[in-house]
Amino acid sequence: MAPLCARDYPEEDLRSRTLGVPSYYPAQLGKILDKNRLVILRKLGCGAYSSVWLVRDRSQANASTCAVAVLKVFTETQRTAAKQHPSERDFIEKISSKLPSHRGYSHLPAFLGTRDPFGGRHLCLLTEALCENVYHLRFPLEGQVYHPDDRPPRTSGRLDLAATGKVIQHTLLALEYLHYVCGIIHADIKDDNILIRPHPTMLVQTVSQTLFRTPSLSYLSSLAWKQDVLSISGAHGLPVK
Repeated sequence: MAPLCARDYPEEDLRSRTLGVPSYYPAQLGKILDKNRLVILRKLGCGAYSSVWLVRDRSQANASTCAVAVLKVFTETQRTAAKQHPSERDFIEKISSKLPSHRGYSHLPAFLGTRDPFGGRHLCLLTEALCENVYHLRFPLEGQVYHPDDRPPRTSGRLDLAATGKVIQHTLLALEYLHYVCGIIHADIKDDNILIRPHPTMLVQTVSQTLFRTPSLSYLSSLAWKQDVLSISGAHGLPVK
């Protein structure tokens, strides 16, 4: 599950907003948000105007379909800008509500809502957690570390005909919904922007095992919380810490 691999992400500048500082939310692993609903499990990445986190959704503790999700936390600077221009939230809300019955709707990431656990300072978007992208399907060994004598040969990067057909079909259906129903043009179609939706039970199990085998390399200094577990089919998974 490529997006969950342990990575040494640089930590954002968490100072109060000053010239050139976008004012990120000082998130911590294990932090509980949104009236005890969300628990931060791992950092997935960050950009110029947001940080992205894997979270456990406690409101769906008995529904494996939403046991884990992705929380995108925008900076204070971006929250201010969103009031003046169309924002990512505007696009996502339009996509999620325009025409759910369309055949391409289910091929887009599910939007689970806008959250505001920080008193209006940081806009948050909650979406479903997806699995690896098509690039990682083409090159499954990419990014893994091997001894020079043991490294396997690089794959050709070609998927078999059946898998290629499925990827193209589902992508075109999603684009049909975006373009013709929502009036939104996706201008960055490439293999690492096409993610795979795993079976819900497999997703929860993979997340739990990955977090146990490869603890996060970021924000370790702020860990002061008890171990949590993910529920898998009525049983307990591995600790997430």
